[in-house]
Amino acid sequence: MSGKYTVNTDFVEVFEKVIDKNEEKYKFVHTLAWGDFFDIVETSVDHIKIDSVKYIEQVNGTIKPEEFTGYIKLNKDEQKLSPDEIYILKEQSEVLKLNFIDVQQGDASVIETADGKVILVDGGDNQLFARYLAGRYRDTSPTDPKNIDCIIVTHGDSDHFSGLAKIEQSTRHQKKYKRIFISPKRVFHNGIIKRKSDHPSVKAGVETLLGKMDSEGFLTSIYDSLLSVPDSEMNSEFLKWKRALEKWDTDAAIEFRAIHSSDADAFSFFNTNDLKIDILGPIRSDKGNTKRLRAFTSSNKTKKDGYMNMNCHSSHTINGHSVVFRLKYRNFSCLFTGDLNAESSSFLLDNLKDSCFSSTVLKVPHHGSGDFDNNFLKAVSPAISIISSGDEETRKEYIHPRANLVSALGRYSSSETPLIFITELVAFFKKEGESIKKEDLKKDPSERTEFFGFSRSAYGSVKIRTNGKRLLVYTNSGKNRMKEAYCFSIDAKGQLTPEEIRKI
Repeated sequence: MSGKYTVNTDFVEVFEKVIDKNEEKYKFVHTLAWGDFFDIVETSVDHIKIDSVKYIEQVNGTIKPEEFTGYIKLNKDEQKLSPDEIYILKEQSEVLKLNFIDVQQGDASVIETADGKVILVDGGDNQLFARYLAGRYRDTSPTDPKNIDCIIVTHGDSDHFSGLAKIEQSTRHQKKYKRIFISPKRVFHNGIIKRKSDHPSVKAGVETLLGKMDSEGFLTSIYDSLLSVPDSEMNSEFLKWKRALEKWDTDAAIEFRAIHSSDADAFSFFNTNDLKIDILGPIRSDKGNTKRLRAFTSSNKTKKDGYMNMNCHSSHTINGHSVVFRLKYRNFSCLFTGDLNAESSSFLLDNLKDSCFSSTVLKVPHHGSGDFDNNFLKAVSPAISIISSGDEETRKEYIHPRANLVSALGRYSSSETPLIFITELVAFFKKEGESIKKEDLKKDPSERTEFFGFSRSAYGSVKIRTNGKRLLVYTNSGKNRMKEAYCFSIDAKGQLTPEEIRKI
């Protein structure tokens, strides 16, 4: 939510006043974290009264935001704290926020700077990211949309971008609180478009769904703007994405750009002395005015520690040319890797210095796939690794994350006690017991299929807060008041030292 003030400690518990047996009591509602915004109604010796929002589960399982008057209680020790140890003015905040959103089998992240710049990185393939954004950036409208400074689509697999089209589709949802209106200023991607599988240009082998190849084996069908590609040239998911982009571009012109490692000015709108994004991939091999990306053609079945690599050429290439970028803020850094595979990771290492990849946090490639490169993980040597994966249906079962990948993250970490977060394990599923599908209720009882049901009572999102010298990483749990949280100081060499959590 918006507000004039920001939390200046790790966690602040928020309560509401309720009447219990004719007695006024405080009831815990939720927790605000370092860098969260809020408005103060009044302050007193023993509490801070604020405007806040709670999220109420509906009968159908959806979550509805509801405004309420909250209270931050101050005990005797906390009453001795100066106000700026609890909160500061919003414009004084130096907190960078990274949220890695649980979208099940897919990727979606939000980068938000202290001064309000917002970058969306991918969007999953379902409505979960749109619902998250609608809850985070409430009360948007066609005349007052949320400005998004940039959308980065790491590559054209549906589990990374199809959910972005659902953001635009949400604007027509019958329930207002599920709508999110945005105005993206830029859309950056790797330039590769997937074609229909029955398109006349589709051939067996390397030249598959991705377009034309030149005689040297480089992909040349690379586009800055999806809007310039004919509808007949793209598959159904790209077509839906194009329709969303057309709507947003009509409302306010978008800068479209196929970015690559030689783009020095792509993030000039974002970069400052302390804060910077460096593009590490894809690495292009342009020839004259022709944009070119090499084809990753390693399609031989190779056994590696129990993993059988059966990637077809097209997926190997589009994954391998994921947009890879390193976000650096003072002593903190985070590497985003899309769906890199072993071959493309090795290719990046061959062309860039290992030090380019060294990072505090690694957004682990390809949901924890077994197609990884040990030397790449060694170059990154993350203290914290985040894997976005989830179980949905057998059609999407890839056995992510792989056991050998998880162990390698620990082995090559810069920390003696590395942190590895897996979104589907962070999520909490509550047992519901014997269940029946809603559509089966109309059937005769003898024809209904019962199953043992679970509901997701907590999503497995991972949240990072940092001012570049101090780092907080945490997740929610099945208990509203319980979080898994870690805090560190970060020295000039990027090394982490554990610190105590500060909580009020």
